Amino acid sequence: MSHLSFNPIHIDRQSLPIFFRSGWQVPARNLRKVILLGTQMIGSACSTASLFIFHAGIASVLLLLSFPLWLLAFATMLCGRNPLSARDYLGLHGKRFTQCEFATDQMIGGKVVRFLRLQKTPWLLSLLIGDIELVGPRAVTSSEVDFSHLTSRHRLAVKPGIFSPWKLRQGGNIAYEPEWAVDLEYVQNFNLWKDIGIILRSLPAFFLNNPNSQSQSPRGEIFGIRFDNVTMDDAIDQVCHSLNTPQLTQVAFINADCINQSCVNTEYRNALKQADLVYADGVGVRIAGQILGCPVRENVNGTDMFPRLCRQLSQSPTRVFLLGGKPGVAELVATWMSKQFADLNVCGIHHGYYSSQEEESVLEQIKSSKANMVLVAFGVPKQDVWIRDTLSQSNVRVAIGVGGLFDFYSGRISRAPVWMREIGLEWMYRLMQEPQRLWRRYVIGNILFLGRAIHYRVAFRKQINQNRLEVSSDE
Repeated sequence: MSHLSFNPIHIDRQSLPIFFRSGWQVPARNLRKVILLGTQMIGSACSTASLFIFHAGIASVLLLLSFPLWLLAFATMLCGRNPLSARDYLGLHGKRFTQCEFATDQMIGGKVVRFLRLQKTPWLLSLLIGDIELVGPRAVTSSEVDFSHLTSRHRLAVKPGIFSPWKLRQGGNIAYEPEWAVDLEYVQNFNLWKDIGIILRSLPAFFLNNPNSQSQSPRGEIFGIRFDNVTMDDAIDQVCHSLNTPQLTQVAFINADCINQSCVNTEYRNALKQADLVYADGVGVRIAGQILGCPVRENVNGTDMFPRLCRQLSQSPTRVFLLGGKPGVAELVATWMSKQFADLNVCGIHHGYYSSQEEESVLEQIKSSKANMVLVAFGVPKQDVWIRDTLSQSNVRVAIGVGGLFDFYSGRISRAPVWMREIGLEWMYRLMQEPQRLWRRYVIGNILFLGRAIHYRVAFRKQINQNRLEVSSDE
């Protein structure tokens, strides 16, 4: 048997990594870095694999539960029709993938599928193969992404999701910020617990959201009171445009409590009917709008409008007067406005606890301040009736009844967190803050309001349909 011989291999140590040089001794600090890097890579791989298995498991269960829908799709195919429609979207890092939906106009039982909002059930197939995840930015097409801007590209840093933070806010009628800004906030801060929160909050928003709300007429009507059915941006544009008109523009907000009071207070009801701009505020009005066949496009409330309106006004010579609240509260609001918007001109302030004998001096103070806009925080129904009766002959161009807004921006009362606003529970947060004062308004008042909406729907169905036709023809 012959002996095998091998030539020795000479290795240049300088060509090796630094921790293999110097007599093959590994420096401790470099060894720690290698171990840490290896641990991170293994952890990342395990996390990715476990996440994929989790999503695949969820998709498999939901696909089994949706088996009747696939039977309907198969029956549609046997009838010679295509039950699916396909569209290309951008996934992780811009990778294209095809997403299918049920074509409800072709599918057997399509009306039921559309009514139950199950058109996107085939998205579970994309979840199963890993093109999308449960939570992430909304899936977009290439035409919706401006690749020249980083703010448009950052959404591609993660996979799109079935549930998205933007759709959640849109479902809650509070999608005031641009979609890219909401996506950026998610990409920078997402984690498992936040994703679970988005899923849980999306469920009530899914049932509250009306997919046809964005196509509604810009004028709506609830309980005989017409309102401007517009977005927050449109409302701010309307208010700012009114500063250039020669007469007073009265702006009012209506929520469930306002409607309840207008049903028993004729003077207040007339003031709302005579107001120039009226905006729908809160989840109660939104639910009533769906019951009465008049979906509300967006929750245009004074508290969310205020900082956005201030930003717009700071770019103009508008002079703002703050009237209302307890002594000292308006001053705190003015301080907040000055800190946030240095160029905004707050030309005067006065509390709302003055006697009838002092009203002339208050009106004179408003006049001498040369205010273009007055924010009146007397609460309803007093503020709207007062604006109509008192400021109509003044030089003020815009007067807005803002209710308890001053309490929020003075810091006296905290605002409900965003997650509660997304699912329409801001009223519950206020009830927890002041149960003794607000229990009648929110506990009894909300039930009474919904009862009125259902009764109005049943008793005045023909009138409701006729009013909808009149509103549409006016536009």
